[in-house]
Amino acid sequence: MKRIFAMFAVLALMAGMAMAQPSIYGSNGLLRIVAPNNNGPMSFGIGVHGVIFMKDSTATSAKVNQYLIFPAVNFSINDMFELSAAPVYQMQKVDTTNNNGLLDTRVGLKFSYKASDMFGLGIYAGYDIPTKADTLKNTGGGYKYTGVVHALLIPGFDFGAAKLNLNVGLDYDLNKVPDGTTADTSDSKAIYPNMYIPFGLGFSYKANDMFMPFLEVSGSYWMDTTDYPKVGATTVKRGLMNNPLWVTPGVRVSFPFGMHIDAAFDYNLQTKDSTLPWLTRQQDWQIIAGLSYAPVKTAGPKVAPTAIISGKVTDAKGKGLAATITAGGLTANTDPATGAYTLAGLPITKAPMEIKADAKLYIVKSASVILTKKNKKTPAVQDFALDLKPIPMGAAKGMVKDAMGAPVEASIAFAGPKAETAKVVAGAYNANLQVGNYTATVTAAGYFDKMATIAITEKGTAMNDFAMLKKGAVVPVEVVWTAANKAMIKTVNVEALVKMIQDNPKAKVVITANVDRVGGKKMNQTLATQRADAIRAELVKATIDAARITTVGQLVTPAGKTNAARALNTKVEVSFVE
Repeated sequence: MKRIFAMFAVLALMAGMAMAQPSIYGSNGLLRIVAPNNNGPMSFGIGVHGVIFMKDSTATSAKVNQYLIFPAVNFSINDMFELSAAPVYQMQKVDTTNNNGLLDTRVGLKFSYKASDMFGLGIYAGYDIPTKADTLKNTGGGYKYTGVVHALLIPGFDFGAAKLNLNVGLDYDLNKVPDGTTADTSDSKAIYPNMYIPFGLGFSYKANDMFMPFLEVSGSYWMDTTDYPKVGATTVKRGLMNNPLWVTPGVRVSFPFGMHIDAAFDYNLQTKDSTLPWLTRQQDWQIIAGLSYAPVKTAGPKVAPTAIISGKVTDAKGKGLAATITAGGLTANTDPATGAYTLAGLPITKAPMEIKADAKLYIVKSASVILTKKNKKTPAVQDFALDLKPIPMGAAKGMVKDAMGAPVEASIAFAGPKAETAKVVAGAYNANLQVGNYTATVTAAGYFDKMATIAITEKGTAMNDFAMLKKGAVVPVEVVWTAANKAMIKTVNVEALVKMIQDNPKAKVVITANVDRVGGKKMNQTLATQRADAIRAELVKATIDAARITTVGQLVTPAGKTNAARALNTKVEVSFVE
């Protein structure tokens, strides 16, 4: 009953003291196991753990053996370096002596390197500052208490909610005792054994935001190189299991504001070898309890893990499409040749992630993908096979006629969203076209090609008539000269002529000015040429390219001497040629 009362008294004492996240060795981890991760840049943790040593026996000397208090503090300079300190305070010891007070204080430096999201590696170096108030130090006798040096290699593995940390290293005891071969107490040698191999394995599983059960196996192998006396005057060496070996199950309870409560039970698997009187097990089992605290704000905002989705977007025949993929507020474009895409940085949530694929002229398709932590590195695969949208259609109708209004047999080529060709029957055409803008080119034998721009709307009909110009067509020019022997224009109407030339960009024009032979031949030839050039100037003035125009001054035989006959002899005509 007294043992149970003492146990609860120490637990109550632990709950009332300052708390921290460090382990009992003063660095971030579980209880005995040091972890390779740090608290974060310029962050700290403070706290205390309490240990009650117990014996299974009911003998007087085997009752509550020792109470130890482990205050601890650690400070992370950055993500790589961490400083720590952990004094040990002994509260009570039941034996022939009383060594209560401050024991060794361990200071440590840890270097951490995060190789990946799954693996981290750390190196821990510690030194026990010799403050131990034990019997040997107090009574003198040449005992030199110098301290203990510790070195640990700390690999750690992160499997999401589960973590596995390993510790293995070397401890070296610098303390010395009198040699015993001389009366000079200053003649001393190292305490034996003075080299130990510490080791530990810690496994934890974060069941939820509050509870994390864990299991530790830790111990120390004493590097003996000598035999020990055994009852019966023989000597033996220490057995492999005659070294401290602790199994520690426990649980850590965490709170949102940064506090952690630890409760664990220790059992020592060390062999009870009564035939080696100096090597018998000192403790059988113990209880460890502690509180820890590290400011949550120093750890930075909690970043949700993200995942990757990849796949292909194809048409119904498996051909890759140029498409846009959207999910979780992120967008990615496919490779137009293969349709492959990769979308990274998507938050992992409990709800399915909706992802959409959108390609021009194809129906948008969506899917739901459940993302898990394994998709942080291994993409979730989502392929899309898209169907074509129903094609919106319209119509183009009209007539194709010549300058005299006669129907012309022709064909029309439509260049646009989808190329089409329509036949002209009896001068009429009717073409069904996809919605969009087209350039229509009308081709007919013996006529110049005619072009026009047509806009097709959904379920609409675009009406366009084409007036075809026959190759070699001759058009008179309505012109009045200032005098019968002058090349100066009094009035002229070229508007219709200009439009015909503009509507037939492939046609060239020849302007022929006729003058009869009445009067001097040379003078009339010059007059005819000048009149053709005058009409040419009017066309150029109306923005017709001069390179398309040829002028001819032509003398004709008089048809008579009347004014009407003379008018026929002085006409101006324009011919359309290729």
